[in-house]
Amino acid sequence: MKYKVHWSIYTLTCPITREVKYVGITSGSLQKRLREHLNDKDYKEMAQWIDWLHSQGHLPIIEQIDFINGTRKQAEHRESHWVYKYIRAGHNLINRDYIPGADREEFFDFLRNDH
Repeated sequence: MKYKVHWSIYTLTCPITREVKYVGITSGSLQKRLREHLNDKDYKEMAQWIDWLHSQGHLPIIEQIDFINGTRKQAEHRESHWVYKYIRAGHNLINRDYIPGADREEFFDFLRNDH
């Protein structure tokens, strides 16, 4: 049996440019999830962005944009909706999930021009 959990869908935003850089989900607190991002050095693109922000005296802004009470799979489906919505709006997300790696820019262009 799959249990329903309260999931937050959140964004990480650059405090300098105000551009949303990442969309994620968590079943824990947003502050705990932000700390996990700040300490994760395995996700290179995220670590480089956070290191750059830190060198400028800033940290990412984390904000809840949606929530769902459901399974992880349902939360991931909702997360993908927001990923595509932000890409269509012109944000250059650093998400790895839901975005093909080799053709990243082509995929962004496809989503932005898909009417």
